[in-house]
Amino acid sequence: MISNRTSFIFILLGVFLSLQLAVFAQIPAPSPNSAALYTDQTNGMTSDEAVRSALKNNDGFLALLKEAEAAERMVDQADQRARINVGANGLQQTFGKSHRYTIQASMPLELGGRRKARVLVAEREAIIKRKRVEQGESEIATQVRRKFGETLAKISSLILTDEMLAVTLESYRLVQGRVREGKTAPLEESMWLVEVNRLRSVREVDNSNVQIALLDLKSVIGIPPETPLKLRGDLNGSLTNFPTLAELTNQALKTRPDLLLLRAMENLADAKIEKAKKDGKFDATATLGYQRLRISDSVQFNYVVFGMNFTLPYRNNSRDAIEANVLDKQATEKRRLFGELVVRQEVAKALTHYTSAVRAKEIIRLGVVEQAESNLEVVRKTYEFGSSSLLEYLAEQRKYIEFKNSLINAELAVYLAKIEVQRAIFAPELITK
Repeated sequence: MISNRTSFIFILLGVFLSLQLAVFAQIPAPSPNSAALYTDQTNGMTSDEAVRSALKNNDGFLALLKEAEAAERMVDQADQRARINVGANGLQQTFGKSHRYTIQASMPLELGGRRKARVLVAEREAIIKRKRVEQGESEIATQVRRKFGETLAKISSLILTDEMLAVTLESYRLVQGRVREGKTAPLEESMWLVEVNRLRSVREVDNSNVQIALLDLKSVIGIPPETPLKLRGDLNGSLTNFPTLAELTNQALKTRPDLLLLRAMENLADAKIEKAKKDGKFDATATLGYQRLRISDSVQFNYVVFGMNFTLPYRNNSRDAIEANVLDKQATEKRRLFGELVVRQEVAKALTHYTSAVRAKEIIRLGVVEQAESNLEVVRKTYEFGSSSLLEYLAEQRKYIEFKNSLINAELAVYLAKIEVQRAIFAPELITK
């Protein structure tokens, strides 16, 4: 007869096995291929296409385009001659037939190059608006490419988790069969199950990170959140042989839109100074008209009326306006000099960061990940031969996953550092239209 203690042990064992089966029943089939869910290397969206979409749909950038177009229209307006003024007046005798009527037109002559100075100001204001458009393009393209790379990195981490989960799940199923055959202790099956569920949990977090990153990317490029989006590309094409620091700096000083904007503002200040000088000089308005004078039925006269009205210089010949524009130019010049210093520093830092990121990535790839992969293979074989424990193998596998994620982060760092160099020098590759 079986004792109460033995019955209790069998009951506990049955409960334990039931719980194991219940937990195992919760283990899903292998997860969908994340690479297929979020990437399409044939029809997916590239980073260049993402930039074009953002420039097409970003309302702030479209506003800059409208402002630039309006400024160019104002150049045509400024080139128009001053409008002719037409006036009419008359004089009628109260109790009689005598009267006088006059029609007269007047036109400002805009002497001293006034119109030319006005057009120059409008042209340079239009240049400033166009440089603001280029600056906006650079900012949007940089933002989109950064977000695109961050999303690719999160997808890579999810794919890695999927791969490790599939391998671990397969190992769990093999151990489960061995446990049923009595070749392996049930504890080992339980330990594998813990690792499977741990990776399932990690995958849930990684998957949500990818979905959130895609939503952020959709927001940046201006497409609705419900629109399907798959990406094309990877983080491995970031290696570039950049020229020397001196060459990159010279390119940045010549092409950076923020610097060109400051130089355009200096030129605008010069144009305003010249316009203020012209406005303070002598000017004239020509008049031409017709006058009819009737004294009686037999006495009538017709006249051609002409004349000149002169605008004389007033007091200090716009000296205050000239001095104000000179001060404005000096301030803009200081901003430009400071901007050049900032650009030099940004180029140097971006190139240094890129170079260091490339070296760090290679160290992790060759000296860490490849070695960790070899270590994991050795530990796996010793575990299969019974020379090492399951805990040692799982610990080595977790290290490998950690190092692989470190490599993904290193690849992302190279990707972002390359974008920063392109932004710093305003490289043509940053914006593709």
